[in-house]
Amino acid sequence: MNLPRPKKEKKLPAVLTVDEVLRIFAALPNLKHKTILMLTYSSGLRIGKWSG
Repeated sequence: MNLPRPKKEKKLPAVLTVDEVLRIFAALPNLKHKTILMLTYSSGLRIGKWSG
């Protein structure tokens, strides 16, 4: 018996404002950590589930 499945609700991701991002970068005293975080942010990397 094939019953139709309900569609998954699609949610928009939470997005930080420019001011919030700059405040996070400014709060990091360690240059290495700041560089890693800036590179990750500018690359568009994000946490997500891998569906493989």
